[in-house]
Amino acid sequence: MMVNVSVIIPTYNRAKLLNISINSVLSQTYRDFELIVIDDCSKDTTSAVLDGIADKRLRVIKNTSNKGIAAVRNIGVTLSRGRYIAFLDDDDEWLPDKLEKQIDVLDRGTTSLGCVYTGSLVVDSADDHVLQTSIPLYRNNVLKEMLFQNFITTSTIALKKACFDKVGLFDEGIPYGEDYDMWIRIAEEYEYDFVKEPLAKYRSHQTAMTKNYVTVINGVERILSKHRKLFASDKRAYSNHMLLLGVTYCYLGRTKDGIKTFVRAIRAYQFDARLYYNLALALLGTETFIKLKEAKTRYFPQRIKA
Repeated sequence: MMVNVSVIIPTYNRAKLLNISINSVLSQTYRDFELIVIDDCSKDTTSAVLDGIADKRLRVIKNTSNKGIAAVRNIGVTLSRGRYIAFLDDDDEWLPDKLEKQIDVLDRGTTSLGCVYTGSLVVDSADDHVLQTSIPLYRNNVLKEMLFQNFITTSTIALKKACFDKVGLFDEGIPYGEDYDMWIRIAEEYEYDFVKEPLAKYRSHQTAMTKNYVTVINGVERILSKHRKLFASDKRAYSNHMLLLGVTYCYLGRTKDGIKTFVRAIRAYQFDARLYYNLALALLGTETFIKLKEAKTRYFPQRIKA
């Protein structure tokens, strides 16, 4: 059965939040879609949650081994039957008119338009209160802005399936930032547009600081290497990613590597005050660096424009 949109939710051990994500899709005002949920060999009650949902639009794929987020998204894309594809993470959710407003922009766009993203709300997973609001700024040819930073939350994007025919699937060799790599590749070939209002909720988990920083470092380095020609042409963008690497090194406790990375970032681009600020914090030691960074985030939350 042909549909206009294929919604893809990869899931792994998120049974408590998965039902919220799925219901936010099934409750969309836009109705011409299929929902593909790929269970990446969860060990919790995810299977029971999925078995308990009776909706003909839902297709469930259960992996017999854990394959990772890039591979799971690729399974969803390969099995999709829609003209358009939208992604939703298993701990995020959509507002009811998200798809309707995005698909309207895609339908009215030219052949050069590949992706439409939306604003989003960053909410605390503990009590759902809004921490930040992300407001889209960049449309049309966004490659320059995309190189500087990944300003797209995966749960906000809808795109033509033809994009994958043009640039290929997600790179399963990138351990972190595989979505960013994809958005760069698409930006080389297609234009982007946005719906300004926040139409997705992105859940921030307090345990995020315990993430695998080694994986983050490996992912960033892999992306910089893969797109080295692009980053060589934009020293400011390259420096911005070196800043991320330096901060991650410091959180990992490898402050000396962080200091070296900040210095490399400054040599590439000298006009970013953040580089000198983080270098100064790093020189105070790992414990002080982390305490001051966390205090800044806690007491000075900001409205993000992405």
